[in-house]
Amino acid sequence: MRALASPLPQIVAHRGDPMHEVENTLAAIRRARDDGASMIEVDVRLTADGAVVLLHDATTRRLWGTDRPVREQMAGELNRGIPLLAEALAAAGPARLLIDLPENDVPVDLAAAAAAIALEADPVPAFCGGLPAMRSVREADPSADIWLTWKSTDLIDEATVAALRPHAWNPSHELVDATSIAHARSLGLAVSCWTVDDPDRARQLAALGVDSITSNRAGELRRALHGT
Repeated sequence: MRALASPLPQIVAHRGDPMHEVENTLAAIRRARDDGASMIEVDVRLTADGAVVLLHDATTRRLWGTDRPVREQMAGELNRGIPLLAEALAAAGPARLLIDLPENDVPVDLAAAAAAIALEADPVPAFCGGLPAMRSVREADPSADIWLTWKSTDLIDEATVAALRPHAWNPSHELVDATSIAHARSLGLAVSCWTVDDPDRARQLAALGVDSITSNRAGELRRALHGT
């Protein structure tokens, strides 16, 4: 495992470009890509008929006005703005996707289906999510690039790293400081964090040496830090 190559953090576009388009849609992905994003985070869910689609919430109420669980709907019943993961992968290129499994209790069938689709992509995406979700991904794909999402104030432990083999420790940005970064580095992990929309906070994190920052305002942060 190794840190990302750039001396400045990579800026990951959170759910595409949710400031100008509906999050987790092809339009949001394309807008982030065209704005220069090299990595785009998306959330996935599984439909009743086994399709892997882009959506953060368990139901389609907030974004699409239908108060039903995704898991109880057939792919053909969903709003046409909700894309399949395969469509998102095609739309993102050459940017890479970071596929988020947003619930801890992720069914193995979702992890397996997403991993199978990911293996056909170029570039092959990474995965992020909590420990149970990433265990399911690791079980589905021994070679998966895992960014372990972290919400606890406890530091990640050596046994978890040895069992899961993540590439990156991926905490909320409030958990990032010099001590936690040094600890992650001692375990051979890159350090990613989320979700940062303030350029000043992004500069602080860059000064601390994080490798990746996820943002709803990815273009703005990238220009503030990288000048491009």
